[in-house]
Amino acid sequence: MVVRNVTVLLVDDEADIRALLREIVLEELDGETCTVLEAKDGQEAIDLIREEAVDIIMTDMKMPKVDGLTLLKEAKKVLPDVEVIVMTGYSEDYTREEALRLGARDYITKPFEVDEVRLILMKACLKVEGRRDSGP
Repeated sequence: MVVRNVTVLLVDDEADIRALLREIVLEELDGETCTVLEAKDGQEAIDLIREEAVDIIMTDMKMPKVDGLTLLKEAKKVLPDVEVIVMTGYSEDYTREEALRLGARDYITKPFEVDEVRLILMKACLKVEGRRDSGP
């Protein structure tokens, strides 16, 4: 499946995690048909989504300045249709439930399997494509 003109925002305070996610996204989605943006924390991500249209956000939960749940809430205010995938190295059930209640598409526990990330990313892309096909 080729997804056209999708913008993915990767948010994690660890540069190596962002680099791995970038590699997965560009491999899974044609690098010529998608845009990958990065932010090192939730505040940087919030500033970015206020200026850029983003289709998918992949965010860590625990970050300096602004955490993933706060980013999720703000992202849904600014971009109600954005697909948000949250990731964490902590497996607290209440955090997962809260993220899903607030509108996250999915939840990934670190360390993650690359195939799991690919599958969840493609599901989010299908949702984005479906919304575009159905129109406003």
